[in-house]
Formats: sequence, C-alpha cells, structure tokens
Amino acid sequence: SQKFVWDVRVTGNSEMTESEVLEELKKCGFGVGSYIPNFRASELENRVLIASDRISWLAVYLDGTVANVQIIEHTERGNTEDTSKPANLVAACDGQIELVQLYRGNCLVKVGQAVKQGELLVSGLYDSQTQGFRYTRAAGSVLARTERSFSVEIPLVYEKKVYEEAQRGDVVLKFFGFSTKILKSTGNLTDSCDIIEKEKELEWFGSSPLPVTLTVSTRLPYSLQEETRTPEAALELAYDELERKLAGFSKDRQILQKSISTTLTESSLILDCRVYCIEDIAIQSEFEIE
Repeated sequence: SQKFVWDVRVTGNSEMTESEVLEELKKCGFGVGSYIPNFRASELENRVLIASDRISWLAVYLDGTVANVQIIEHTERGNTEDTSKPANLVAACDGQIELVQLYRGNCLVKVGQAVKQGELLVSGLYDSQTQGFRYTRAAGSVLARTERSFSVEIPLVYEKKVYEEAQRGDVVLKFFGFSTKILKSTGNLTDSCDIIEKEKELEWFGSSPLPVTLTVSTRLPYSLQEETRTPEAALELAYDELERKLAGFSKDRQILQKSISTTLTESSLILDCRVYCIEDIAIQSEFEIE
C-alpha cells in the first residue's frame, strides 16, 4: 500500500474548487491510486499545464503516500483588442442623449438629440484642411435615456412531480481509484426517477483519510400530476421572475421608472414591464481605411 497515492491535497486555488483541480489531474493520469514508483513530477506538471487553460503553474510533491499539489490559477489578461484599428462609436439601441464623455474621436451628437440603433455617435475620422484625413479609435461613453421591455408568462396549468416511496439504489465501493458495486439497486426501473447520490470518505480512526469511499444512491420514483395555480399565485411567480431579470439588467444601468401591466388569458398570466433608464449606448464599430 505504500507504493500507491492515498490522498491528494490541493492548495493555492481560489476560483477553482478542489474537485475541479483533482479532475484536471485525473485527466492527466494522476490521482488517488496512482503507482508511486512510476510518478515523475516534472512530466505530470507539464501535461497538466498543456491540457488545462485554468492552471498557469503547479508543483506536485509526495509526502509518503500523500500528494501535495500547489497551483496558481490562470488570470485573464486585460483588454487585448487591437487598438491600432480605427473605429467609430455607434448606438447600441434607440435613445435620447443625456451626457457625452469623450476620450477620443469626433463627436457628432449633442445633448437632447434622439438617436436610432446603429446611428453614428462619435466618428473616428477627422477631416483637416491642413493635414488632410486622419483617423483614430474613438473611445468614450454616451449616456442616453432609453426604454426597454420585458415580458414574463406563467402558465395556469402545469405538471408537478409527485414522489413515491424512496427506493434503495446502488452502493459503490471505490478503493484506490477502482470501483465496484457491493449492493445493486432494487425495485422497478423507470425513467421517471430522480437519483440522489451521497459519497462518504472513510477515515483512519477519525483523522487520516483512507483511499476508500462509499457512494450510496437513492432512487425517488415520481409521476407527473396536472396542477392548477390561481391567478394570484401566478402573479407572484411572475413578479419573482421579473425581479430576477431586472437584477442582471440594472447592473450597468440606472433605472428611472417602471411601468407594469398584466394580462390574464385562459391558459396563462402575462406580465409586461416597460423600463425607462439611463445607460451607456456607445459601442465601438471598426472600419477599414483604403
């Protein structure tokens, strides 16, 4: 047993979970149950760095039968766009100009002006009588008053899962990376079934973990039953869904006003929301110079 890896411990991870790091190692042929005499740290480290786009550096060293893995995660670099290409700023949507904060470019709009989606806001091209045409990559923000619409539809009739008595599933024993079923599932197999799995690691007198885990699954058969919700319940669900949509939408926008209307049909409740806000509508649009 001293010739096999019993445990893998990960340090240095923050964005990645330990299980994600272990999975990256497993893809490269290393983990609990690996044969220690065949272990070559430099070879493993190179394989992981080539295979993984989330790990930029790692070191693996053995302490007896325990493998300690230190990693540094890959961090996204800053803006890597080609700033040498000229570009205009155009409107991402319809709006009424409220404020222009210009860093580079030739502004073609003014406060109070109404613009349409795709309309040129800031030009990256200058026409000078002394120097002729010259170009730049327009940059800045153009804040505008905009209007957005959201719609949420909640059906009044829906299918609900009705669970039957839980059934015992498989019990799988994993030892040094190898697995075998020690108890097979009982009951009638059906596709209409949810499966819950619980994994338990065994420990040596409550301290050191052993390379042994038990995975126990429980099967929950269910049938679909047609249910009807009241318009009041549908309206509550619609407002919850609308709030989830607005939570992400309002991250980079200032919401000024909301107008909400509801429509009740025979089969559903429809919630329509019109949002008035202030947002940056300027997006870069590159152009070619001939």
